[in-house]
Amino acid sequence: MNMPLPNVPDEFFADFVRGYFDGDGNVWVGLIHKDRATPMYTIGAVFTSCSRQFLIELQNRLKRCGLKGSCIYKSRHNYSRLQYI
Repeated sequence: MNMPLPNVPDEFFADFVRGYFDGDGNVWVGLIHKDRATPMYTIGAVFTSCSRQFLIELQNRLKRCGLKGSCIYKSRHNYSRLQYI
């Protein structure tokens, strides 16, 4: 599925992201680097969508707002995740 990010004016973008996260996002706390000498606990935020294009455009828009450090992962199922750690 290829669904583009809607053309949301800057003044309403934070509200759009909050609403999207409320429906298709989650926060998790977990242990990363488990096999290293010093594993780390971290907190992450994830957006989920069946449209990778949507997540790429969301990632780019959030990057322009100053939010960096994200990756997009394709699941074995029919969805992708935009993850911030």
